[in-house]
Amino acid sequence: MKITVVFTGGTIGSKAGNDEYISLDKQNPYKLLDMYQKSCQKNTQIFDTEEPFCILSENMNEEYLNALILCIRKILEKGEAEGIIITHGTDTLPYTAAMLSYIFGTECIPIVLVSSDFPLEDDRANGLVNFKYAVDFIQNGYGRGVFACYCNQEEFPLLHRGTRLLENVPYTAFVRSVKDCYYGKYKGNKYEKNSGYNCGYTDIISEKQCYKHMDMKQYELCKNTGEIMWIHPCVGMYYPDITKKTRAVLHSSYHSGTICISDELREFMNQARIYKVPVFITGIAGDEKNYETIKEYQNLGIRILAGISPVAAYCKLWLALSNRLNIEQVMESCIAEDIC
Repeated sequence: MKITVVFTGGTIGSKAGNDEYISLDKQNPYKLLDMYQKSCQKNTQIFDTEEPFCILSENMNEEYLNALILCIRKILEKGEAEGIIITHGTDTLPYTAAMLSYIFGTECIPIVLVSSDFPLEDDRANGLVNFKYAVDFIQNGYGRGVFACYCNQEEFPLLHRGTRLLENVPYTAFVRSVKDCYYGKYKGNKYEKNSGYNCGYTDIISEKQCYKHMDMKQYELCKNTGEIMWIHPCVGMYYPDITKKTRAVLHSSYHSGTICISDELREFMNQARIYKVPVFITGIAGDEKNYETIKEYQNLGIRILAGISPVAAYCKLWLALSNRLNIEQVMESCIAEDIC
């Protein structure tokens, strides 16, 4: 079996310097493979390698994403690899995982993103563990499509579907899926598929169009120059003005799926109607009773995206706008199992 490892940088490709700052380890980009071979001497796995760029993941943008998409597409077209592992930083891991999921879908060879919470030489680092189980997941054919393999501290290594990752909570490097609905986990060295992965899934998406991936002839992301307005709620918040440049609004909610119904929100939605800008909201579970607040903002014309990761919703919207797809149709469809 041949696995291609795509190095992109991140903490898993970094080291701690004498100045106590973490920076990219450009002198030894393949340290991870050396560590794997030493720890798994009985495993004769063959690796090809690619390195389209080397950055700390907070610097991820459309140019790097396009370069990574092109790199993956070339590997797939070559047809020699039976799996792909991408090393990546945790900061923007959910964005890259969602983008690749929407483009390459759920039926391609396994593409697994791995990260590390500390540089590899740190005894606390989980990078080698994440890589080891990503290799095992591919070797045993446990799933197809795009995943992230990550072991939170004091937990088992988990496999997450790429469209279901949440952003990390500040001050932690924990990786979670929407509703903790991970794809599978390793307990010891034994892999277990999560029996609850699609629990309730059929009921939630029964009235939606479902697709394995986004139907795009060109895999290209354009720079988001204000076309998407992403709003996060806060106490006493102020709403910005919608302009002619705004193409869509994505509104996050509090953990219960609610936002404040204020005069400011009503005026904001009035502007959206004038400019014919769709407003979508994330954070609603879709399988529980909702607060009456949700009925109020539905009456204002806000469209609910239930059961989807806010990051995945943003990525889907960005891809739709970049490729001139029908925004409403795309956002109301289930693509690459992004609805939990």
